[in-house]
Amino acid sequence: MKVVALVKAVPDLSESRYSKSEQRIQEKGPRLMPAVSENVLEVVRQIREMGKEVSAAGMLFGNQSEEAILRKALAFGLDQACLISGATDRTDPHVKSKLIAKAIEKLGVPDILVVGGASGFGGGGQVGVRVAELLGFEDVWTVQDAVSAKSKSVLVVEQGSNQPRIPNVMAVMKAGSKEMVMFKAEEFLTADEQKPVALISREEWLA
Repeated sequence: MKVVALVKAVPDLSESRYSKSEQRIQEKGPRLMPAVSENVLEVVRQIREMGKEVSAAGMLFGNQSEEAILRKALAFGLDQACLISGATDRTDPHVKSKLIAKAIEKLGVPDILVVGGASGFGGGGQVGVRVAELLGFEDVWTVQDAVSAKSKSVLVVEQGSNQPRIPNVMAVMKAGSKEMVMFKAEEFLTADEQKPVALISREEWLA
């Protein structure tokens, strides 16, 4: 059984400020893994503990510097991680979903997709469900506590739905040697295809 977990990266709001003139957050310092992604990784760990042969991978769309977040995810027990690097400050949920879906297709569509709900920042938890739709998944389950892994299903994990077990020192050390696959957004979509939907003209949208 193959499982893919979608991991998020969010700005460190304590190190950022909101620009009224640009109408966006100006980020300072590295991005962080939100709590909801730790809940997602705990669900993946629970699936692996069910006694089935499971391979687990983590997927993140972010900046090149956010490899550290995926290394942290690997410490939670994943076998492999994949970073799709691109201009995250100008990428809307629609485009981000297409990029992640194409990367998953290249690595192999999993039996189970585990995604997080809203992280309290950005698109309101819609990317995971959009990715699932693009990959043809039909069964969507919201996970509250116990996990019942059903093949070809999407598990939506809400923040605070479980108590993530923090990786020990040995797990963190092993994470450094695990496989990290790198893709660039341009490998899957052209610059025009990566335009935020809000900036696409009506003619382009209907084309």
